[in-house]
Amino acid sequence: MEYRLKRATTANRKHPRIATLACSCAIAFALFGAGLFTASSAQAGDPIPTPVWTDFFGTVVEFNGQPVPVGSLVEAFDPQGVLCGKFVVATAGKYGFMPTYGDDSRTPGVDEGAESGDEITFTLNGRPGTISSISDPIWVSGPASPKLVNIFATGALGFESIQLPSDKFAAPLDTVSFDIVFRNSGDVTDFYKLEVTSNLGWELIFPADFIYVPAGLTSSTVTFSVVVPPFVLGNVSDQLSFSLTSGLDSNNGVSGVVNALVLITDVGDDDEVALPATFDLGQNYPNPFNPTTKIPFTLRVSSEVTLSVYNVLGQKVDALNLGVMSSGAHTIEYQPSTQSSGVYFYKIVAGDFTATRRMILLK
Repeated sequence: MEYRLKRATTANRKHPRIATLACSCAIAFALFGAGLFTASSAQAGDPIPTPVWTDFFGTVVEFNGQPVPVGSLVEAFDPQGVLCGKFVVATAGKYGFMPTYGDDSRTPGVDEGAESGDEITFTLNGRPGTISSISDPIWVSGPASPKLVNIFATGALGFESIQLPSDKFAAPLDTVSFDIVFRNSGDVTDFYKLEVTSNLGWELIFPADFIYVPAGLTSSTVTFSVVVPPFVLGNVSDQLSFSLTSGLDSNNGVSGVVNALVLITDVGDDDEVALPATFDLGQNYPNPFNPTTKIPFTLRVSSEVTLSVYNVLGQKVDALNLGVMSSGAHTIEYQPSTQSSGVYFYKIVAGDFTATRRMILLK
């Protein structure tokens, strides 16, 4: 959503001013030491920073009668509706310091924000905020102390699940993606956290940050992916568990399971099994691991195989004789005996073939 607006009277309201920041910065550092200062992360529709601003903060901020949760959006607007301040709550029930920017006299064609004497209005998660001020919410252009303005807001939450992901087929080295389609059916700007786990410990790709979704009729899609390891022995299915949960109400959201189905077919038209062209040692998975991990490798011909494990000093800490193994793809499960957490190197020796890779044990 684009919050930048142009005023018909912009040119008439422009006037030169100088930003003096020493007093505000001194108070900011003092409150930072007291633990009240938290940084915000940028979201779409950010205000335009200028050399002049007034800082606002709140120590009692509530949404629907409860301390506003981490991730909530506080936004500040001047009387013409220009977004001039924005903050992502990092400590429940508080916000700030939130720089609320003023109009920049050096850019006569753009209206960036407030002017001296403007009364600032606030929204909380997209809903109009009721102000309980110890300081008045008036923007000033000169040096000023940060202004304490507490905010209260209410809103209706809603979540509509439109489409859940379905099982997909894959092959080794594929990155398989799944979509969750949903709609924020409330009247607030809600934010969601996606969590995904792999039953087999395969690599996952999904958003780490909150996903912000405004209220409305438009559907939203969030995607997560799983990376199939390069060597998979036989046909296998990795079950992925997912949950998409509202940051404002943990009861709003959706969860479920979906499968990445890997099919291995190496039989040609003549019904003869294709032999691998080379030896190869794959990366263990999961990695880091605890307590066990799987090590994939491929033998070009039948060979006697040994697995050795070394620490970072080059000392051998484990050795396994796997015996004679046939040509083709193999995966063994390795469980350390007495090793502590750290970086280790595993080496496969099969006839004339030798290869080494790194792995990480976390206990």
